[in-house]
Amino acid sequence: MHIIGEKVLLRAIEESDSELLLEMINDPEIERAVGGWSFPSSSYSHNEWFKRQATSTNALRCIIESLLDGQAVGMTSLTDIDHKNGTASSSVKLSKNGHGKGYGIDGHRAILAYAFEELRLNCINASVLEDNVVSLKMCEKLGFKTEGVLRQRVFKQGKYLNVISLSLLRDEFL
Repeated sequence: MHIIGEKVLLRAIEESDSELLLEMINDPEIERAVGGWSFPSSSYSHNEWFKRQATSTNALRCIIESLLDGQAVGMTSLTDIDHKNGTASSSVKLSKNGHGKGYGIDGHRAILAYAFEELRLNCINASVLEDNVVSLKMCEKLGFKTEGVLRQRVFKQGKYLNVISLSLLRDEFL
């Protein structure tokens, strides 16, 4: 099954996507834009992560593929899916060749539609670093509301950054 947006197709991650995902994990610009911290990742550790993801029941990770040329341009995820309470966390990561073409917002919109319409979730949250203006604007365009600020939660490039906590309810999206 595929999830189709206006510009993108969301599909299951295949072994052939491993190189793209490893490249994104090790890209310093992407790492600076996302929360948490990471170490440089080897092909071996990445493959082990990949195997663990295949059996996850509380996460949906999809490759974002351009409908224009079929090229994989990133990944979007629903994680920490809680079917009882109808919640999950969402995220989007784009490779350099996917920036500035509307793939991020369309991929995010497509996975949100799937979450609300097919999985019957009620609330999707997102956590965005305060200086990630592009992601904050994307969340606002999709209707996410700011719930609060987690003060100085992430350490990047010698300073502590706030994390903006946002959420989107089913009624607001539909």
